[in-house]
Amino acid sequence: MTLQDALTIARGSAEAEAVAAREMNRWLIEALDHVAAVGVGRPGAEPETIGGMLQENGQVLSRVCPFEASAFFLLDTASMDFPLAWSSADRDSTALSDELDRQIEDGVFAWALQRYHPIIVPARTGPGSVMLHVLGQRSGRFMPSA
Repeated sequence: MTLQDALTIARGSAEAEAVAAREMNRWLIEALDHVAAVGVGRPGAEPETIGGMLQENGQVLSRVCPFEASAFFLLDTASMDFPLAWSSADRDSTALSDELDRQIEDGVFAWALQRYHPIIVPARTGPGSVMLHVLGQRSGRFMPSA
């Protein structure tokens, strides 16, 4: 191999790295746009119900990170419970609720409620992992998601 060949390979490698970096930056910008859109309805299409808002936000989140299944659980202050408020698929609703119940029993959910970032833990009712994240508002109301 000549010096010229080595320089050509290095230049090609640097160009490939630059292309990959540009693609990653583009993906990150798009992801941040989606994240920024959570909780912000489309103009003229404000959801009229909590369920509509959760569905819209669930769709935005699925564009950022496509999960096998996702759900929002809301705090019911009367029963001190977290009933399922929305899920990405009806067939997974029971499994998602069962998983949350196990995470609550193990104390993981209470721990996740105190964090301001996503928590990824092993699933308790099946294979894989579960991401728990509290979605909060300045008013103090919060929406745990699983």
